[in-house]
Amino acid sequence: MNKANISTRPDRQRPLAPEQPEKIKVLVVFGTRPEVIKLAPVVEALRQAAGPGSREVDRADANAVAFEPVICFTGQHREMVEPFLEIFDLKPDYDLHVMQENQPLAGLTARLLVRLDKALEAEAPDWVIVQGDTTTAMAASLAAFYRKIKVGHVEAGLRTEDKYNPFPEEINRRLISHLADLHFAPTQRARENLLREGLSRRAISVTGNTVVDALKMILKKTEESGWGEKLKVKMGEIKKIKAEGTTGEKSGTAKSLARKPGRRGSKETASWLEAILERGRP
Repeated sequence: MNKANISTRPDRQRPLAPEQPEKIKVLVVFGTRPEVIKLAPVVEALRQAAGPGSREVDRADANAVAFEPVICFTGQHREMVEPFLEIFDLKPDYDLHVMQENQPLAGLTARLLVRLDKALEAEAPDWVIVQGDTTTAMAASLAAFYRKIKVGHVEAGLRTEDKYNPFPEEINRRLISHLADLHFAPTQRARENLLREGLSRRAISVTGNTVVDALKMILKKTEESGWGEKLKVKMGEIKKIKAEGTTGEKSGTAKSLARKPGRRGSKETASWLEAILERGRP
């Protein structure tokens, strides 16, 4: 596969020197807008755990174990994702360029598997992290399984029990659940779904929905960047917000919105965040 198929970030760093503390390399894979929004806080947490500069740790701790996050963007939703890469300060180490005009789902899946395998071969990560139920997430989990690399699944356990609704997401997420080694369920109900399917309770953690963390990241950026006041004005345009089938109250500030997803942990909060960014960014 030539460089026209997979692009690698020019400043991609070389492996760490042997004398540095042990690193757990984590390949974070996303391809769509919901994935980048919900995985941005995960990448940030990995960076913070790795210490300043994302690849350094406190050298005073000789036994320190830190993370080395590597970002892989498949390009499944390029136009919708790229603005969010800038907002969340994410610079993909790999861009797989998988999309083609009029590409069938089978063709997309095949291209994802082949190109993800190349990235896995080059990086040899300890873990692959995926989110949700996209074809990108399913293919990344399967490609990692083929290379016996552990998989962590963010937002695990959502189910409708109808394999064609949503299509193909319902089957994608069921497959991921049986390929993953750790399951980060957003709710207790999602955890129960996984347990009913025979997955180990020791591998399941109820973490809440990372979109709440993404919203907090955006609120912090509004305070630091100076466009928070413009955001407040734009928020007046948002009249009603739905969450779990109910209508939210009108809100004049971003902070009042932040409190709602914090209580509910609803998947619908993704639409709130997208609305804030789309309407509020100068």
